[in-house]
Amino acid sequence: MRPLPDGPVGMLFHAWPPRLNLSFLRDAVVNVALYVPLGMSAHFAFRKWPPKFFDLYGPVLLGLVLSTSIELAQVFEPVRDASVVDIATNVMGSMLGVVLAVVFETIGGPAATGAVHRRWNRRLADRAALALLFTGALLSGLGSWRNVIMAIAAASLVVLIAWLAVSEDFPLGGKDAKKAAQPETYTLGDGVKDLFNYMLPFCYSGILFAYIAIFALFPLIPSFAVPGKNLSALMITAGMFGTVAGIIAAKTYPLRIPLIRYSGLIMTLFIALMILTTNQMVAYGAAFLAGFFMFLPMTAMVTLPQELPGMTPGRVTVVFGMFWSISYIIETIWMFAASQLADKTGDPFKAAIFVLICSISAFVASFFLPETGHKPAKPVAAHAAA
Repeated sequence: MRPLPDGPVGMLFHAWPPRLNLSFLRDAVVNVALYVPLGMSAHFAFRKWPPKFFDLYGPVLLGLVLSTSIELAQVFEPVRDASVVDIATNVMGSMLGVVLAVVFETIGGPAATGAVHRRWNRRLADRAALALLFTGALLSGLGSWRNVIMAIAAASLVVLIAWLAVSEDFPLGGKDAKKAAQPETYTLGDGVKDLFNYMLPFCYSGILFAYIAIFALFPLIPSFAVPGKNLSALMITAGMFGTVAGIIAAKTYPLRIPLIRYSGLIMTLFIALMILTTNQMVAYGAAFLAGFFMFLPMTAMVTLPQELPGMTPGRVTVVFGMFWSISYIIETIWMFAASQLADKTGDPFKAAIFVLICSISAFVASFFLPETGHKPAKPVAAHAAA
């Protein structure tokens, strides 16, 4: 037997599937499909980036960095399997996305490409909610999460084709978009200089880190009162209710920042209660409410960038590309730090306290985000004629 390699990178590059079978092929297809949208979006965003042909190789590099970050994070998660094969198939998906984007540009021309940009983020949170709501039923019917992902990917492809054919165009930037002067281009270089593109993913990364740590780290705490076998179903159910409530709240409540800010704060408080209590019923309730408030602000969070003044299709592509990349980079760093803390001290509870501290990022970052919603104007009382 060969000794285990030292370090997360060594472990990752020695993690190969034991055999090539139908399950391996299915995983490979899923991993390729998941990164096709990233390749297409990044190609559109990088078209006017100064280096020659950056729109061709830039998306592939982005896919490589993002996939490697995610797989390195999974090295420290006992419930996930990290593999260099996943990185390779993700990169292939990014490459395929670039090829499809070039083909679409060649066939449809600039007008068709602009239409893709304008439609790309329409009803993003609604579609995510539908996928989440039907995950439980699909899992029981299809038998495994791999089959569920394949089914959702296939349905998404059908919807995308129909969407491109029949959906209507719409302006970005909120109700006053037509009044604002919109810049012609917004490159990745512009995005790197924009503080908003760092504060939004920092806001989300605390939620993402807490969500992953609840499954991967909290069950290792000896005093943790929620059995691991029940934790997944509890959090998924809470996420369903939180997502639906978030969609309703975003459509009925005019402001975005209070929903993000106070959902983040309440989530952190219930996470603290979850890890501190030894009462099982209290822990169950705290876990459910923590999951609920994790998902409650998501619709407002992904709607906020699209409502920024002067928002354009190119800019929104850059914003969301940086949002997902930076969020997972921060989460990976925090997960690595938490795992090291648990290993060095031998006490996963201390790592859970670190997770609790990091989860406050949603509350803190909300003070640096712009408010894009508008309070309804108060009716002006009619003055009686003298």
